[in-house]
Amino acid sequence: MNKKSFTICEYQCISVHENSEYQKTDIGYAIPKHEFDAVESFILENDNLFLTISQKHGYGKVLQAQQYVGTIQTKKGLTIEILPKIGKTQSVDNVERKTIQESSRQILIKMLKHLKNSPFKEFNRANLRTQNMHLFDVYISMFCNEVEQLLKRGLRSDYIRNEDNLNFLKGKLLFKDNIRYNLTNKAKFFVSYDEYSQNRPENKLIKTTLEYLTNKTSNFSLQQHIRQLVFAMEEIKPSANIKADFNKCKCNRLMKDYSNIIMWCRLFLTNESFVSFKGSSIAFAILFDMNRVFEDYVAHCLRKNEQYKNNVINVQHSGHSLIEFPNSLFNLKPDIVIFEEDRVYEILDTKWKRIEEFKNISQSDIYQMYAYVTKYKEADKVSLVYPKISDSTGFKKKHCFNKDGEAKHLEIKFFDLDNNELVD
Repeated sequence: MNKKSFTICEYQCISVHENSEYQKTDIGYAIPKHEFDAVESFILENDNLFLTISQKHGYGKVLQAQQYVGTIQTKKGLTIEILPKIGKTQSVDNVERKTIQESSRQILIKMLKHLKNSPFKEFNRANLRTQNMHLFDVYISMFCNEVEQLLKRGLRSDYIRNEDNLNFLKGKLLFKDNIRYNLTNKAKFFVSYDEYSQNRPENKLIKTTLEYLTNKTSNFSLQQHIRQLVFAMEEIKPSANIKADFNKCKCNRLMKDYSNIIMWCRLFLTNESFVSFKGSSIAFAILFDMNRVFEDYVAHCLRKNEQYKNNVINVQHSGHSLIEFPNSLFNLKPDIVIFEEDRVYEILDTKWKRIEEFKNISQSDIYQMYAYVTKYKEADKVSLVYPKISDSTGFKKKHCFNKDGEAKHLEIKFFDLDNNELVD
């Protein structure tokens, strides 16, 4: 299997290499036409959501990354890593480009730790060696580390229902099956019995995931780690019915150690990514909408900030609608609402966009903020929050809405991803 991989950043492009080779370009990366066609099919099947098809002078048709980052792997084994655009990626030499990419990867991994309803929240970055490791290998490493910790604590056993044709009577005799299988052989008994065993659905799924990942990475140390874990689970049978075993997984206090690992198993075995996708041209994809990642990370950092220690911070607050009579329609859900006692103190809407001057702000974002100040009348101000990617000092950051003769403040704020704080 071809284990070729490459990295691009948001808004960079994938083009076709005329000599069927893999090569960096000024706009991103060029790949052989058959691989290009596979990714293009994936884009078309998903309505141009994750990447878009466009034209570039001198390159022809290209596939341009959007605000979705993560990993896409084709059935031929090509792995495409898409990173957030944190710094400049063009007009730099290869050494600086690798440094920028590694910085972007580390910032993304840091942010993913606080993505809600994801398996990333449990990993310890101090124990995870991610230097020069692509995201797909990072995912595998996270999973393997959690499985290793689970094995050290000990796998859970359970009473497993078995049906078998035995030489002795055990458990409950199944009369119909016994007649069918043993009508002419009175020395055997077709029975149903419970056996206390580690071959429970959760352990089978972990074993199946490890076997699935064995040939999915070209990283030798990871391959070795996976083989060691497979050997440690030698007595566990792989899952014969993945869907049925997921349905049998138990979510109770005794199985708390398994909850995160089973999330990983779902990601790898069923392609249940953090965004829904479809198509038969891609073998595997884990993709994240940077708008959601950024929102969850900003909310987490604000809760940890001493400035907001006496405030309640609510994410995706649903308290008002654009239309309220006769029925409530078009619910307003600000990204972050900060309460001071029982009063709305400030509304923040996070936007994963590169903003260098006021004209870069979309009109729809301003309309959205006006809707918030109209419905959340007690709020003193509303703020648009963008990542601090550039200097961003070239425009006025405080503005006013005039609502019924009352000034409502609109502020443009930036979030420093290096220092995890809002900056003016």
